[in-house]
Amino acid sequence: MDVCFLRWLLFVALTTWTLGDDGQVTFVSELSSRPAQKLSKYGWYANVRLQRFHIPEETAIAYWLFSVKKGHSFNCGQHNVSIHIRWGAPPVINPTETVFPNSTLWHPSLSLTLPVTSQSSTTFNLSNPAPGDWFVAAHLPEDDGRIEQKGFPSCSYYFQPQLSVRRAVDTPVLQQGTFLTQTAAPDRPARLKLFVPEFASSLSVSVAECSSGEAAEGRNCSLLLRLGSASLQHSQATVNCSGSSCSASLSNPPWDTWLRVVVETSQVNQTVTFRIVSNYTVACKPKSVGLNADDDITRLLGKSSVSNSTSTGNSSVTSNGSEALIPQLSACVRSIPMLYEELDVLSLRFTPANGSNISITDTQPTLLTFPLPAQATGGTLNLQLTLNSTNATLGNNRIVACFSPWAPVLVLNHSEPCRT
Repeated sequence: MDVCFLRWLLFVALTTWTLGDDGQVTFVSELSSRPAQKLSKYGWYANVRLQRFHIPEETAIAYWLFSVKKGHSFNCGQHNVSIHIRWGAPPVINPTETVFPNSTLWHPSLSLTLPVTSQSSTTFNLSNPAPGDWFVAAHLPEDDGRIEQKGFPSCSYYFQPQLSVRRAVDTPVLQQGTFLTQTAAPDRPARLKLFVPEFASSLSVSVAECSSGEAAEGRNCSLLLRLGSASLQHSQATVNCSGSSCSASLSNPPWDTWLRVVVETSQVNQTVTFRIVSNYTVACKPKSVGLNADDDITRLLGKSSVSNSTSTGNSSVTSNGSEALIPQLSACVRSIPMLYEELDVLSLRFTPANGSNISITDTQPTLLTFPLPAQATGGTLNLQLTLNSTNATLGNNRIVACFSPWAPVLVLNHSEPCRT
């Protein structure tokens, strides 16, 4: 006899409708909290108290509440608690002013300081945060090295972070080349989202036919157009629209992801109506490899532990395009298949499927993709590039490599330089 298990879900949320009958989005509230942890003076990164929060898609505002409480009532003096916030990975901090190795790329985190009395708290608000994991790290000032006598009570501080978000549940989707009519008020901005496909090289969002309903100001709506998410690793374009139309654009937008669009108005007690459209350019793709996977199977056999004793762990080949050395007229980028190997639980290795030697041409840029799984969060990615200068035909030519997250920089110029 089959047994059927029924799972019941209880959904409780504070729901706020913002004129839902006229096409405006609906927001729900979500709360999360982490247990209080005892803080330590900073000596190295292990002294940091690290917490992870997940911010869902289409979050409009995130509110953090950071609370610090003393564990004893006697006078411990005043200390400042350092708090660091970062999206996507634990924050990289440097309280001891350590010198990073050469050719190291790292992103700074959002930081704030909380002076502690008997009990202190502070809030941090972030509009349009990037969805995904956000990490909060906290620690006391640098350890002075003094040894405390055993048996005496010591000063202790406990840190607790809490998060409240406002998330939209019915955000309109902005389709490629399709105009949508939207409205915005001072306390009710228009919110939309659009999807950026792979190999998109540019993205633009345009506002047209703006009207505030007043004859004198109907052609000057004073809109603020925001494109993208507010995080240190996502580009965000902000444009002030002083007339009836304007546009915001992103070069090298992140691939295979949703981007949000927010349109705000400063018109007092007026609702602004406008039309909005998005356009992206996918002008550069590699040659298709087709559906025949025999070549990939041959590569895996050549890399397997049976035939190669130096290779261990799980492997997979990532191939986005042709590896042929002959330039193809229909392709403007060469995508090299990469072998992804799980050496152990903490170590990964990426190598070109046909060996570490790669030929570079002056007709097409070469693309190598390193897909990092979620368990690699907080690790270090080491990239090693070596130029084989034994070829006498190089002459005075240069090879330029650009290392970037989310999307490659396929064209290097002065307006969009490569940071790496």
